[in-house]
Amino acid sequence: MRGAVLSADLAPGAGLKEARKVLANISARHEIFRTAYDTIAGEPVRHVLPDYPHKVMEADAPVYPVMGNTSSLSPDDLARVWLTPGEEGRLRLTIDMNEMITDSWSCARLHPELEALGASTGSPAPALTAPPAGYSTFAREQRERQLPAELAEYWRGQLAGMAPPEYIDRDGPDPSGDVAGERVVIFSDDMTESLRDLCRRLHLSPFMAAVAVVKMLLASRSGARDITLTTMTGNRASRWTDVQGNFSNVVLLRSTLPEDPSFSDALAVSRSNVLGALGHLGMPFLQLHEILGGPVALPPIRVQFLAQRAHHYRMLDTRPSGDAWIEDAVFAGFPMDIGFAEDRKNRIAIWMSYDPRIFRHSTAGQLLEQCCSVLRLACKEPSLTCSALRAHLDLAT
Repeated sequence: MRGAVLSADLAPGAGLKEARKVLANISARHEIFRTAYDTIAGEPVRHVLPDYPHKVMEADAPVYPVMGNTSSLSPDDLARVWLTPGEEGRLRLTIDMNEMITDSWSCARLHPELEALGASTGSPAPALTAPPAGYSTFAREQRERQLPAELAEYWRGQLAGMAPPEYIDRDGPDPSGDVAGERVVIFSDDMTESLRDLCRRLHLSPFMAAVAVVKMLLASRSGARDITLTTMTGNRASRWTDVQGNFSNVVLLRSTLPEDPSFSDALAVSRSNVLGALGHLGMPFLQLHEILGGPVALPPIRVQFLAQRAHHYRMLDTRPSGDAWIEDAVFAGFPMDIGFAEDRKNRIAIWMSYDPRIFRHSTAGQLLEQCCSVLRLACKEPSLTCSALRAHLDLAT
């Protein structure tokens, strides 16, 4: 899985030697860049190395190879580094980080650090101190923490008897043979304002509205009423603010909708789901089977909303409102991700990344278009029901 790609131009005249110094500086500060994984007696083992000289690959453009299954991972497997031509004759340093070692907030924190170090390669590096504790300390404390009884009781009540995720057909593989796909749409200005106005009037967060839009669409398409989506949360205390790592946890948002729900119904259930989850963070997904008494199937659709300060996808800032495009993609980190993100102009974009071995490109494209249609229609008329929405979307009965 690919977690993030961060890039920064080096100072004029800087080359491979300076790029290696930047990487050495980052690795010294953040132990996650010195982390390796091995398998001993069938169990994964994590090693934090005292130092690690990352390989910097020189090329005309970064190449992101798909990582195969392996019993061991070196720091170079988890963070691949490229030196390619940048702007105005300078070189660009790019780090392609695996999701195992990063999350969106970590990337948002690391990006300005990378830019500062890259810009300073022709002069003394800025004084950047290492965090007092590393990610390994966080991971150890999380493993040793006693699970509160109230936390277990809440999630048992939320997820017991959860229906299988039958709200979407897995119609892959796509004939193309692709292993990943990604599509992006920047909302038109009226769509962004319509969503924000809805949130203001009903006292909702944009994420609550996004979850409701996706659940309303899935309910309309499939007829399912017990719908569980996946999302990611970061339960990062202030002491870990500057620590690099993946602090995300998988959280399940389960809704039981009425027979012919309106968008208002979906919004109310979504609000309750999100507030309940926020009030009961800290339940590791891998421990859910312990409180539910059996394995927990991971729902195939993950929904996210990234505020502008919590991501680094600055390409959104350069595109016009209403623009839509297909991204080059070589990794599918989840069967299907439906994400929403703000750019620096406070516009909202929606993206869909997916595995074409599970969902055809045409299905993903149709779902993305329909998400936009639901938002246009339902935000203006929250009383719109699933049956009415089916007619608007021309879905077969």
